[in-house]
Amino acid sequence: MARPTIGYGDSRPPGPERSRRRNRSRDSLSRLDEDTIDDDGSSRNGIFEAAYGPDHPEVARTLTNLGLVLRGLGDLAGARAHQERALRINEAAYGPDHSSVAITLTSLGLVLRDLGDLAGARAQQERALRINEAAYSPDHSHTRTARRALDAL
Repeated sequence: MARPTIGYGDSRPPGPERSRRRNRSRDSLSRLDEDTIDDDGSSRNGIFEAAYGPDHPEVARTLTNLGLVLRGLGDLAGARAHQERALRINEAAYGPDHSSVAITLTSLGLVLRDLGDLAGARAQQERALRINEAAYSPDHSHTRTARRALDAL
């Protein structure tokens, strides 16, 4: 049996929001070219880094999103590097128990799972779930996503 794809909004029934998210993903992918992501997966764009500095939370958010795109393109090493850097920035900016940290942990856990590091993936997903349960209600989308990602391991 194939493992279900887990991500933000993947398991919800089709509807207008899911279609909008899918279209935004397609738009993001269509804008990628060799000026955006280097062969080693690093971003050459640097707009946010130039504007905010290399350790700003906005840079972390962009790194997390680029990591998701790289994962979707099959570049798991590049995705992992982006997620790990985003995690370091978010932890330094917000502390270890912030909801932005949990979002990156969930994304990193998905990459680790895809790489076959199930113990590492489980640790990230458990931590993300603990943070989300403390920050949000049990029915919040971030809490449900973290729980689904953990259950899929």
